[in-house]
Amino acid sequence: MGAVAQEVIPHGRFIYAFCNVRTNQVLYSLSRTLDNSALKQLPDLGANHTPPVLRKDLWRPLYRVELPSTPEGVKQGLHAIKKLREYRKLHELSWEQTSLMTRNFTDKEIETEKKKLENRGGSKKETVYDIIKRQKHKMKVKMVMDQKANSIADLAAVLLEQEALGAKTLQAKETRAREWRATQLEEMEGLAHKAEGGGMDKVSDQVDLMQKTLEQMRKDGTEGQRSKLKKEIADTKRQLRKMRHAVHVTIEVNPKAGEIERLAQSAEDDGLEKNRDGIEVLRKLLQETRNPAENKSLKDQIRNQEQRLRLMQSAANAVQELRATSAPTEEGTSGDSLVAAYKKELLLSFAEDPTERDQKTLPKRGWARREVDRRNRPTFTAEGITVKWANIMDVEYAGTWPDAVHHERMGFTTRNVPLVDSETVAEYKALQWKGRRENFQLQEGIADKVERIRAEMGLRARDDKPWKFDQIEELESGILPGNEPSVMQVSNAVIQDGEIEAVQEVVEEAIVEGADRLETIQMDILGQVPKKAAREWWDKRAELDLRKAMNKYKLAPPPSDLLVGQQPTA
Repeated sequence: MGAVAQEVIPHGRFIYAFCNVRTNQVLYSLSRTLDNSALKQLPDLGANHTPPVLRKDLWRPLYRVELPSTPEGVKQGLHAIKKLREYRKLHELSWEQTSLMTRNFTDKEIETEKKKLENRGGSKKETVYDIIKRQKHKMKVKMVMDQKANSIADLAAVLLEQEALGAKTLQAKETRAREWRATQLEEMEGLAHKAEGGGMDKVSDQVDLMQKTLEQMRKDGTEGQRSKLKKEIADTKRQLRKMRHAVHVTIEVNPKAGEIERLAQSAEDDGLEKNRDGIEVLRKLLQETRNPAENKSLKDQIRNQEQRLRLMQSAANAVQELRATSAPTEEGTSGDSLVAAYKKELLLSFAEDPTERDQKTLPKRGWARREVDRRNRPTFTAEGITVKWANIMDVEYAGTWPDAVHHERMGFTTRNVPLVDSETVAEYKALQWKGRRENFQLQEGIADKVERIRAEMGLRARDDKPWKFDQIEELESGILPGNEPSVMQVSNAVIQDGEIEAVQEVVEEAIVEGADRLETIQMDILGQVPKKAAREWWDKRAELDLRKAMNKYKLAPPPSDLLVGQQPTA
């Protein structure tokens, strides 16, 4: 049986930061684990400061950033880790010296260093000033290495920068969409005005002339300008179709406001989705059928469904735009405005929108590709971002965080970051034990072992706190659970004039007897636990010694009953 396929997490969905427990150096990664290639991020600080391999006992998780599981979230994660590494490089290259680095050593400190230099063994070629220079160099190295606080502040700065950039990008995209609508609407209205002056016949004659020229070039065998002429014919035909649609909408389409509202209501009632699903079904049937008559019928149905879809979408957009811009009180003005908005949407519905085209058919360059890239630019946001911390107090290293960012504790960590769906410590630890058996169980603790022995002895399970409180109340009332005073003892106690001394004596005796009985049971349990543990240890030790002897002298295996119940003789 094959292994279960795991979900592939795209790069950028999570950002991991690891910190060195000694030097506070920081490494960034797009995966949960580090390898030696991550050490290339560290700067070259000289001998004894550049580790050749990764020591997993020194690198611990610092934080994990979880971004939304959307294409824009993945792009935002890649942009964030790029900015984090750039900021860290700036911290490593541009820094200011501290007061300890710039201060001058006093005469007393210099004399102390001279005495240390004289008392030490080895070469005496270097002077005390060489030692001071080396100490200051160590300070610089330590300061450049310590990037933990800078890394956390950089993360907050990157998220704030992305939030501001996302708001700016969203505003630019909305502005570009409005400009595109205005340009396309102006073009369609210009084509309609041009068609009224006989421009449609001129364009049609121009297409016929170019097609005749192309046919003549085929006959003559001219190869030079044919591809360019084909492109001009296609562009002119597209312009002719737009002109016909503009004339149709401007002159022939005169709907009433009620019809537009009904179309918009139908679109709101999932009519758009049903229409799209119906078109997809008809297209699949068109691919499967081979009958010409059925093909023609299916094509007509698809054309009608697409026209119906275009009308519903235009009506919904017109109603939405009218609600967003203004809400006139007069019914006639509202109806006229709705009809005008509906006609505008119909004109725009026939305009060529490059974002609705199949991305595979888009050219690599040109106005369509530029328009698609401009309008599909990712919009960064702080919504849905979660930062999980190995130490939640590290959040204070940054002064300001975006309001929408959520901070949580990472939980149990070793040298790796916990899995995204790890809920308990036991689950995470179980994943780290690679050699465990399928029926593996956690080792039984002392408390569990005592409870198991009590169950084997037939004793009642230990009482929890609520039951203990009830037991205390019963003791105070004069009744001991499990050792109640007998009826004879109570009847023999003479109670006269409200005196209950005899009853109190009986209760006190019962309490003392109950405590003695509980102490006896406890001593019995504590005595049996080491005996059973010693017996289990002896069985394992005897079996281990026997196996060693069998392997050494190549003996046949003994019966299994000899390995059980063997005890050392006193």
